[in-house]
Amino acid sequence: MRWLIYVLAHGLKLAELRLRGSAAKDVELLAPLHHLAVRERGTGS
Repeated sequence: MRWLIYVLAHGLKLAELRLRGSAAKDVELLAPLHHLAVRERGTGS
């Protein structure tokens, strides 16, 4: 029974890391776009 708990906990940890990793990638992809948008808005006004 203990191995089942271990496997579940390990799976949750992997899922959490995968989610955090994909979220970090999204932030890395969106950051340059955000900077460009802010720069365009600043020069446009």
